[in-house]
Amino acid sequence: MILSDREDNPDYHVASIRYTDRNGNEVILPVRLKVRGNFRRDPDNCSFPPLLVNFKKQDVKGTLFNEQNKIKLVTPCQDQKYVWREYMIYKLYNMVTEYSFRVRMMKVDYFDSTSNQSYFTRYSFFLEDNDLMAQRNHMVVTDKFYNPYQLNRDEIVKLDLFEFMIGNSDWWITSHKNINLITLDSTSKPIAVPYDFDMSGFVEASYSRPPGVPVEFVKDPQVYKGICMTDEEERRMLQYFKDKKEPFRDRIKNDPIYPRSLKSHSLHYLNRFYYIINKPGMVRSEINGNCKQYKEYVEYLNQ
Repeated sequence: MILSDREDNPDYHVASIRYTDRNGNEVILPVRLKVRGNFRRDPDNCSFPPLLVNFKKQDVKGTLFNEQNKIKLVTPCQDQKYVWREYMIYKLYNMVTEYSFRVRMMKVDYFDSTSNQSYFTRYSFFLEDNDLMAQRNHMVVTDKFYNPYQLNRDEIVKLDLFEFMIGNSDWWITSHKNINLITLDSTSKPIAVPYDFDMSGFVEASYSRPPGVPVEFVKDPQVYKGICMTDEEERRMLQYFKDKKEPFRDRIKNDPIYPRSLKSHSLHYLNRFYYIINKPGMVRSEINGNCKQYKEYVEYLNQ
């Protein structure tokens, strides 16, 4: 029933989650599930949509989901490898900044209890709740609108360069597109926290390009969309990412659960970014030549 409920306002459906805890005991938790997302909710794009899992806090006390209320589950939209690659992006961004979403990969058996039918077993990952991510960083989520020049400078430049590194252009600060903003208080500069990376070149999902268009004719998504840096920021932030190269590579190569078959592709994708930032001429053309000036964002917000 839930797979056919993909309209603009999908309903919650009664379900349960079962898992074995560290002591070998089976835990059964009542939950409510509903389809979520925009692009991935459409059956033309995803055969199995992402889900929102809704717990009652009293039901999850002392369990793996302690303190959770609503949590996103990223499911195998089309191909299992897309889930794994997006999972790895979250793990890499955790290495860039603590202002990032945590994820947890699980092997899930999807089972329809009403028809006593097993759908399939696939890897899926839980994505940390917005408010809990903010609380972990001693902040709160804000729905106010800002332009990137009004945000914490170091953190927005880290985000800009990271999105460029993974080839993701499916985000925008001023409209909160795939971006959450968190802040310490009303006087501090907010911090942007990105999510939903499935349209990135790093993931290379088939649905990220127009139907019927060969991949060689698709525009390279690795385009810098960030703010313009000062000379000092550019020197410091590029060095920051250069220092991350080997830790990034080690994270991919040595991850105990990341499929070996995907490691080569992921490592190769990072190479272009590091080739660019080690060439001053390419930094000028690929980054400085595409950066957005303050006045561009002011004009956009005033439209």
